[in-house]
Amino acid sequence: MTMTYINTPTGQIEADQLQAKPFNRTFREAWQLNGAVIDVDMEGARKIWREKIRDARSEVLGKLDADYMKALEAGDTELQQSIAAQKQALRDAPSDPAIDTAQTPEELEAVQPAGLEVS
Repeated sequence: MTMTYINTPTGQIEADQLQAKPFNRTFREAWQLNGAVIDVDMEGARKIWREKIRDARSEVLGKLDADYMKALEAGDTELQQSIAAQKQALRDAPSDPAIDTAQTPEELEAVQPAGLEVS
């Protein structure tokens, strides 16, 4: 008979012995073993979520950079200011206070700052 083990940063457990584990694997790197239960370490999950936000914003920032250059060439200062504000919101996204106040992985995943679609 083959045994399946689940590894977490805080230990390893045979899958058959688990009483509970998260259904969502988004924060798998933040799983912690507490007896026969796997929980999500929220500090670790917040770090993961911030990194996912940084990844999600990079493509959008690149597009906004190109749009800003076009607005600059056209002399459209109003559009330049609008784009600059959008870029600043994206730079500020990883420090959204809702990330720190999220108490569960589900609440954390609901934080979608600056109009990003983070997954």
